[in-house]
Amino acid sequence: MEFNSPYLTEQIIAYIGNKRKLLPLIYKAIENAGILPDENVKFFDVFSGSGVVARFAKFLGMEVFANDWEYYSYVLNQGFLNFNESEIEEIFGSRQEFEALLDKINSLPAADEENQYIAKYYAPKEFDVEQADYKTERLFYTRENALAIDKIRNFIEENYSKSVQKKSGCSEKIFYLLLAILLYEGATHTNTSGVFKAFHKEFGGHGKDALSRIMKKIELHYPVLIDSKAPVHVFQENANELARKVKGIDIAYLDPPYNQHQYGSNYHLLNTIAKWDKIPAPLDLNAKGILKRKAAIREDWVNTRSDYCYRDSAEKSFEDLIMNLDARFIFISYSTDGIIPFEKMREICTRRGRLSLVTNEYTTYRGGKQSNKRQNSNIEFILSIDTSRKSDEESVREIDFILKRKKALLLFKQKYSYEKLMNLADKVFEDEKKFVIEGLEITSKDFFTLEIPEDFDKLEYENLERFYDKLSLGICQTKEEELEEILLRLEWDNSDKRSLIKQIPIALNKLANRKNEESFKIWLAKIESLAESKADLYQLISDKIFRIKEVAEIRMNVS
Repeated sequence: MEFNSPYLTEQIIAYIGNKRKLLPLIYKAIENAGILPDENVKFFDVFSGSGVVARFAKFLGMEVFANDWEYYSYVLNQGFLNFNESEIEEIFGSRQEFEALLDKINSLPAADEENQYIAKYYAPKEFDVEQADYKTERLFYTRENALAIDKIRNFIEENYSKSVQKKSGCSEKIFYLLLAILLYEGATHTNTSGVFKAFHKEFGGHGKDALSRIMKKIELHYPVLIDSKAPVHVFQENANELARKVKGIDIAYLDPPYNQHQYGSNYHLLNTIAKWDKIPAPLDLNAKGILKRKAAIREDWVNTRSDYCYRDSAEKSFEDLIMNLDARFIFISYSTDGIIPFEKMREICTRRGRLSLVTNEYTTYRGGKQSNKRQNSNIEFILSIDTSRKSDEESVREIDFILKRKKALLLFKQKYSYEKLMNLADKVFEDEKKFVIEGLEITSKDFFTLEIPEDFDKLEYENLERFYDKLSLGICQTKEEELEEILLRLEWDNSDKRSLIKQIPIALNKLANRKNEESFKIWLAKIESLAESKADLYQLISDKIFRIKEVAEIRMNVS
């Protein structure tokens, strides 16, 4: 299976909850269901978002039903999903003629001042980014790119909008395709870490690590498309209401928000570009001379506020959706840190059919934030409901065991406190750096990182639960504690000092921000003192520590 196909990897917006990394799990769930994907199989992507799962369903040759309440998602799906590659020649005459149109659009002069919108409200007044003032201007785009969005979006509206379509008879597919390409550009070359609730105070972020992406010129590029024999249906509706209308589905895939992120507010600027209603977003300042409305979030985002983002309503909405979907199989992607407790979710799903689980682990979207607190990996999984079969206790217990085992395995990715481990271990072999918990002998590297025991798989459910509860008590809870443990072990005679010291920059970098400024300075002084006490070892990380100091100075000196 070509999970790295350009259609599944390119021109897809960076997105909270983007499921591209889950595609292998979704495919495995399809295989486990015994379904051979082709044009006779109906796949319903109920919360489409970036559209990557719906694209995958089209890539597999299935008939696709894609839905999302947000208009920008609807446009992306109409443009990249509901447009076959062969239609380029049918609609534009040839690839060359379409490329000529793109070149024409990209070469347009900047819009006059009266027709500038993004440049007026969401970008600095000057082309020189060094002169931008985040206190009085919105810095979502460079001025050059804001002007590019304005001229391209104005052209699309003037030549292919619905009113023009009625007069000229041109295909609405042209409108959606061009606009989808522009939305991808506007979502990618933006001075943010992924969402539009805030922009960086300087272009490129504190460390300037995103500067090339942000500064890259916005222009329309040839779209990545494929052909499919099966039809595609695109909706912009409330998921629970649409579930009552769409019938005869083979696979329904659910990926509700499950957390506090409201997509209408997080991606408001994409809706603004898509709708092009040019709602004024005045740059009014408060008494301190700072913008009153920092991000100028659209007030109409509340119209698509999701019940799945609130603990009180998420369970009820999820139950309503599950019980009203007309689908043979229901696939649900979920993470262990979601709003709905898994036990409750499992209870709802068992009332609809027999459950099975496909799981994997990967690091979740963090929006580039630095944190002193240790970030534990999150478990995401695909829960499959076979609605043609009844649930049974054995399958439910098997799912619980799989998740507990995955959580326990994640413990071996953590860093540990020596003192905590000594207190919780049932038995310790100090010289061999081994200890025993729940009958498992665990080998460690300096009691800091742990190796998975060979007989880990032999743990039964109850022992596994006790093992997890006990070993989790030994984890370093903060980056400061992690650094403290490293320095402790550097004083041991028999520790792997070269391996230990190389982990210092990784932990220190997480403290290099204004939030942890005092802690950073304290730990930086301790680490730099190693240049005298352990000069040979410090040389292994000296360049990295210097670069971290430079980045920290930029981050902490921005007012």
